[in-house]
Amino acid sequence: MPSTYLPVARGTADLPHVQDLTDLLSRPNLRERVGALVGLAVTIGILVCVAAAVGRLRLGELLDNLPTTAGFWALLAAAYLLAPTLEWVILRRLWRLPTAGLVPLLRKQVANELLLGYSGDAQFYFWARGAMPAEVAPFATLRDMSILSALAGNLATLILMAMAYPTLNRLASGPLLQGAVLATLVVVVSSLGIFAARHAFFTFSLSRRAIAMIFLSHIARIAAMLVLNALLWAALIPGATLGILLVLGTIRMMLSRVPLIPGKDVLLAGGAVALMGSDAKIAVALATIAGLMIALHALVGLATGVHDVARRYRR
Repeated sequence: MPSTYLPVARGTADLPHVQDLTDLLSRPNLRERVGALVGLAVTIGILVCVAAAVGRLRLGELLDNLPTTAGFWALLAAAYLLAPTLEWVILRRLWRLPTAGLVPLLRKQVANELLLGYSGDAQFYFWARGAMPAEVAPFATLRDMSILSALAGNLATLILMAMAYPTLNRLASGPLLQGAVLATLVVVVSSLGIFAARHAFFTFSLSRRAIAMIFLSHIARIAAMLVLNALLWAALIPGATLGILLVLGTIRMMLSRVPLIPGKDVLLAGGAVALMGSDAKIAVALATIAGLMIALHALVGLATGVHDVARRYRR
């Protein structure tokens, strides 16, 4: 893996041999301090966002629109747990990650969705640096996983946009749709171009077999998430056609390409209504799913945040 060189200021005699970020973070004392600070900052941020998210929830309207079938709640739980569970399975094969590793992966998802995109990734990296053996090299592995996840998402987005564009164009023609499609294409195509020229920027640290396993796993995750979301939307939108569900899935994937922005389900509710018009059934269904996801993030964030604070206090 090529090094990311850091400039060393004159007069820093205590760091004469530091050449790159990996070397710097490999120093146990500094790594533990930085990891503790990042973990504490993310924990505090999650708890603050939990309080804000609960305050934004319109519990009365949310409860009025909730389905009562067990199947709906099972689908919701599966959709929520899909991404962290898949990451755990991948890291179980690469690192022999214990079952307890699901907790920081859940915190990672909550931080990315409630706090700021990639804040959870940073927190999980520092957790892995402290919890896993030194030979694991978490930075390189997590970097490769992020790149492969983005590649799978970009390719899936292009395919979905091509499939859904005729239907979406009938439902939402005009400059707003054209601007959204163009913006998404710029992000997706530029990232694919960077990946195609990756040898100028980085090399994968994982074996070809591991790379193929991770990429195919993310493709399977995207396909499974599209199916789960379609079933959830269909349960809340009476008479929803396959075309409508495909359009909603495509808009969700387009929004997922926007970097750093948390709360993609909330963006979906606004984005779909803006593109497709003020269809009351669709608006209510998407708002309900977004509210349920926020509530789940709040519950998981509160539980894992309190657990993290208690663990630090016991130290």
